[in-house]
Amino acid sequence: MTALDTLSPDAIAARLSGSPEDRAAFVREAADAGVAEAQAVYGQMLLDGTGVAADPAAALAWFVKAAAQHHVRALNMVGRCYDLGWGTPVDKACAAECYRVAAARGLDWAMYNYATLLALGDGVPEDRPAALALLERVAAMNTGLASAKAINFVGSFAEDG
Repeated sequence: MTALDTLSPDAIAARLSGSPEDRAAFVREAADAGVAEAQAVYGQMLLDGTGVAADPAAALAWFVKAAAQHHVRALNMVGRCYDLGWGTPVDKACAAECYRVAAARGLDWAMYNYATLLALGDGVPEDRPAALALLERVAAMNTGLASAKAINFVGSFAEDG
């Protein structure tokens, strides 16, 4: 049991209502304690420079830690880091594998990201039918921005063939 385990919901809310730097310090404390969600959130804070200095390489390391605990959004973010060269050299094949695994676990953004690589043949063999199937699935999920982007991409398939 850690000190975090003894905090009440009100105490947690109080710690998270402080300055960005205070929030980052609290999330880091939870990340250091092995909380996968905190590891993923702290990785995003490092990537964005929210409450801490931006450090894409450290962000990737935290995403990897969370992904090792089967945190699906963190796995997608590992893919994003490799896809876009955030804190690591670009490796489209590695990005595609991260997206593929997270997509198989049902994450909308991972499906969208993997479909994009499949449609373009970027890091994986081009497979437009598989890309379209994934995009239609994300569009049907109606989960917000990922679905909206998928709908737009499906429209480009209809328009461009």
